[in-house]
Amino acid sequence: MKGLFLNPDIYVINLERAKARKAMLEQSVPAVLRPRLKFFRAVDAKDEAELDPWKKRVSKWRTYLSIRRELSDSEIACFASHYSLWKLIAEKRICGEEGAAVVEDDIVFCPNIEAALEEIPKSGFNYVRLYAGSERRFLKFSQNFSYSSHRVWLTAGYWLNPKGAEQLLRGADVWHNEVDNYIDEFWKHGLPIVAYTPFPIRLNPEVSTNSQIYGRDRALQEEGMVQDAFFKILRNFRELRRTVAHVKLLLRHPELRHREST
Repeated sequence: MKGLFLNPDIYVINLERAKARKAMLEQSVPAVLRPRLKFFRAVDAKDEAELDPWKKRVSKWRTYLSIRRELSDSEIACFASHYSLWKLIAEKRICGEEGAAVVEDDIVFCPNIEAALEEIPKSGFNYVRLYAGSERRFLKFSQNFSYSSHRVWLTAGYWLNPKGAEQLLRGADVWHNEVDNYIDEFWKHGLPIVAYTPFPIRLNPEVSTNSQIYGRDRALQEEGMVQDAFFKILRNFRELRRTVAHVKLLLRHPELRHREST
């Protein structure tokens, strides 16, 4: 990606009623980043009138095939909040080509956040994670960038430019998975799982264990042997699809290949 870029703004997905989280994050942000910190009103799972239109995007039968249960209201609200920001980014209503950082309100900024936001828009990628559930799933391919072909979970923070937002939107007309799992499914939207490492944000231990935006429940229903066998076949098919897509990505983007030393 060539040319000059402004440093991106940071959009914090925050429930209107979660004022304590907002205050905590405002206090923790480095002074140099405060002018670029914007709060985005999250879709509230407890507001039925607000949530109901979003529920129409959910396919119940496809959700069951994906995660063997229904999406919870909080998971739908979380997906809706991120989806709404993707649209604004794609339409360049809140940013230009420099894109925007999207974070949830249960994070803390690390000392390298300013350097990350300066470097990422120039990287040539359309989407870069600022945090993931496990850094061990990533392989470093340059000094500050790493790649994973596995699910890395969590939507605590990422950077996205308009082209990347368009790619995410194209595959998200119908929802049948949690938003972090959807983002990890690079074979559906074509965005490799690239992260800036070390991660420039981390979870805030005071609030992240009880996220108000994303209170997920991954409990599976008890089922019989036939259903279990069927879902095992589905899992194997998804794994094959992931592996094929991973190989294609590496052929298309050889720069993602792991380097022992950089």
